[in-house]
Amino acid sequence: MDGKLNPMHNLILIGGRGFRFTLFNHLPDFAAWIDKAFPDYVSLNYAHTGTVRYRCGDGEEQVFTRPVLWWTEPGPRFTYGNHERSGWNHYYVCFAGKRVTEWRRSGLLPPAKTRGWRFPSEPEAVREKFARMIALLGESRPDRALAVLQDVLLDLHEPEGRIAADPRAEALRRLAERVKAKPAAVFDEAAEAKQLGLSPVHFRRLFAEQAGQPPHRFLVKARTSHAELLLRTTDLPLKVVAERCGFYDEYHFSRLYRRAYQVPPARYRRQVRLLG
Repeated sequence: MDGKLNPMHNLILIGGRGFRFTLFNHLPDFAAWIDKAFPDYVSLNYAHTGTVRYRCGDGEEQVFTRPVLWWTEPGPRFTYGNHERSGWNHYYVCFAGKRVTEWRRSGLLPPAKTRGWRFPSEPEAVREKFARMIALLGESRPDRALAVLQDVLLDLHEPEGRIAADPRAEALRRLAERVKAKPAAVFDEAAEAKQLGLSPVHFRRLFAEQAGQPPHRFLVKARTSHAELLLRTTDLPLKVVAERCGFYDEYHFSRLYRRAYQVPPARYRRQVRLLG
């Protein structure tokens, strides 16, 4: 359940400008899917461990598998979370007011739509700040929590942490390129993971980190993209297009293509030709 402050203790005035915390919590094993717009407040989040998928508006989905800070802003729709049984260690605080508007204008709180996430160089220090902030809010001491929040916002402007070079990263990048070059080829995820000495779960996480998407989703995108090219540039029957792109059959192809392009492949081909 979200932590909430008594409204009488929730309004902080700084130089005559209002600021308030609205919600806060620490969820050590949070497994959920958030899909919403934030009309009048900002949510600052931190995942210390676990996997989180994140998207702002129509932007590209990001897959975070290491400690990460991300935040929302009024306007666009945000989706984040995961559909796996294992959750992530989630901390968050929400806040609003004129002071927040000034932070956004000054750049202290960078625009989320541009790149609303950061990988902290000192994750444990960030975790401790969030824990301290949430404890202070639980004690109805929002003025002290505000000082910690401002320190966290400054952390957003520090150099980001880097992942130590993994010798398997290059192999995964080559695998992703191979899938894009030959999308119809058989892709045995278990065999690829075994060849790299990885468990299936670890393989999926590392692949997503390198390619931007988990293996199956990356494969489907490569195949539907190749199918789009064939539909646009050839007169091949749909059955042949499906075979050349690695789909089981025409029905399987049509279902996945429609999911990707919001239109069945035959209709897509007709529309492209009408447009010229």
